[in-house]
Amino acid sequence: LTEPGVFLCVKAKANNQRATFEVSITNRSKKMFKSVISLFCFQYKNLKGFSGYMSDNFSHTYIIMNGKIVSVASLVVKDTSARARMAQVSGCIDEYPLVHNEWAEKMGGFIEKKIDAAYTILTSLHDDRIVIVRWTPGKSFLSNRAIPCIHADPCWGDLAPGKSITVYGELIFTCVPLEQIINEFPIK
Repeated sequence: LTEPGVFLCVKAKANNQRATFEVSITNRSKKMFKSVISLFCFQYKNLKGFSGYMSDNFSHTYIIMNGKIVSVASLVVKDTSARARMAQVSGCIDEYPLVHNEWAEKMGGFIEKKIDAAYTILTSLHDDRIVIVRWTPGKSFLSNRAIPCIHADPCWGDLAPGKSITVYGELIFTCVPLEQIINEFPIK
């Protein structure tokens, strides 16, 4: 977005325990931008009752695989001590292997199995509070113990001259039981 002729438009709306986002990038330059990347990082270190710095937040982080909610801690990675875990959404234009995944691969936290959507669920340690971050179309999920944070990142693809791309996201705070999350907040 530091390129002349590239414009960003963000619309956000809060309604009770939900914030919705509409983000557009417009390329009015003559350059082609390959594989646009953005990260939506939800840092929850100040939320009382959620995992803290360098804790086992993977046990409280969930993603969706094959239509089911799955604990990130239960998924196979090369190094179980890696401070971050990441997975790619099936069907994203920017599919693996790409440099986007290199960081997670180097530390051993890349999950090779594809996920259904950029839809990340975080549960509190001792009660029924849940945070959901999701984007459509989706690119990836990321969870980082060192910050601590969760991601559900949008899939942009390439941005040709004269074109615009729009993605849609949500940040949801809920107390819906984990097993009912997909029914209450379906994948878009």
